[in-house]
Order: sequence, then C-alpha cells, then structure tokens
Amino acid sequence: MASNRHHAAELLRRGLPPSQIAREMKIPVGVVMAYLYRQVGEGELRRSDILFTLDIRAREQVEKLVEERGSTVAWRLRRWLKAAGVEVDPDDLEIYLKLRDARVDLGDMYELIRDLELTLHRFIRERLERQYGENWWREGVPLHVREDCAVLNERDGEPATDLFCYTTIIHLLKIFDQNWTAFCEHLPGKLRANKQEFLARLKRLNAIRNIVMHPVKALPLTEDDFYFLRQFHAHFAPALHPMDTPPAAPESELPALRVG
Repeated sequence: MASNRHHAAELLRRGLPPSQIAREMKIPVGVVMAYLYRQVGEGELRRSDILFTLDIRAREQVEKLVEERGSTVAWRLRRWLKAAGVEVDPDDLEIYLKLRDARVDLGDMYELIRDLELTLHRFIRERLERQYGENWWREGVPLHVREDCAVLNERDGEPATDLFCYTTIIHLLKIFDQNWTAFCEHLPGKLRANKQEFLARLKRLNAIRNIVMHPVKALPLTEDDFYFLRQFHAHFAPALHPMDTPPAAPESELPALRVG
C-alpha cells in the first residue's frame, strides 16, 4: 500500500494529472486521490501540487469562464470548454474545481515562503560561520544591515538574543551581494550561474511575501507568482542538505519563469 502511495506521488511530481495516474496504475481515480491526500497529510505533497497538474491552458480557460459566466458547475464548464476547443478529463476538472479555492493557493504560498526564508537564513549563517568563524556577524554582514537589526531589537518588546533573527529578505539579499564569491560555489547548481538573476529572485520573493503576509491590502497575486515560488523552492531545496555534502541540483519540471 505504501509503495502505491509513493508511486502515485512520484507520477504526480512528473506532471501527470490524477486521471492519467489512474490509467498508469490501473486503479480508480478515487483510489489515486486517497493516495495523494494521504501524502498531503504526511507532508510529502501540497494540495497545490495536485491543483497545478491540470493543463495551464485548461486552468486559464476555466478561470475565464467562471469569471464571465459565474458558474462552477462541472458539466456546464466541460461543455463550454469543449466549445472553446479545450478537452479536459471530467475527473481532473472535478478535482480542480474542489481545489481551486484561494485558501489552497495562499496556504501553500505561505508554506513555500516560510520554507525559503528559513532555508536562506540557515544557508547564510552556516556559510558565514565557516568563512569568518566567530567574527561572522561583523565581517560577513554589512554595517547598515547590522544597524537595522540592532534598531529592530531595541524596539522589540520581547527581544531575541540573536540579532540575525531580525534580518529581512532584503537584508539577506545585501548579505548575498557582499559575499557572492564565497557563497555562489555552495549554491545549488541552477542558482549559482548568474548573480544578478539570483538577486532579482530574492527581490521578487520579497515582493510576493509582502503581499501574502499583508492580505488586507488586497494586492493581486498571479499564477506566475505561484509558479515562481514553486520553482525557486525546488531549485533551492538542495541547500537543505548537510553543508559538508555537495548537493546535486534537482531537475524541476516547472517551466522557465521571469524573475524580474
């Protein structure tokens, strides 16, 4: 049973929607979804991983039809999609309609941002400690960043003992900028080639983070923003490996994205 769950999750990661997984494994779609939801519950998958297996053209057309016609009834949407020349498996459409709620996107975006922030902080600190030893804070962190963190610490009603806790993504960007030569060779392969592109990714990550963390501003998030987070998270994942072991860069099947 466990091997079937893992196999279903692996096929999903390859980009197969639930209907194709069912055909590949020769089991009902309902069983596939039971496997996938079990993997979600165990933290191996996110619900958005299932959501985004529906073809992008189909997703865009579904959202357009829902907005224009105000209906989320599956049989009506299938008819309208067919008229528009878009073929969608009925089971995949039903699953998409159940998962398209904005809370799925935003919840998973929050998790991706949180994981990226924690990973970036850990990567920077470990690399600075290896580079500068006990003096890593003064030698590796720009003065204006240290000053900002000291001010935030003074204003904190329950101050942390470690000033590094107060660094923002923009602060991390500045630390990367100052220490790029020492850092880049330890970055996962897909991120080390172009300094300016990597810094641009951090700027975009910060912009998306601000939208997600301040929802009352009602600023728009796009599917491209979600793709960007998923891709950046996948590319940076090897940085979670032990620092003594040179990590292999993962091959993400997500499409190339703008970073600016």
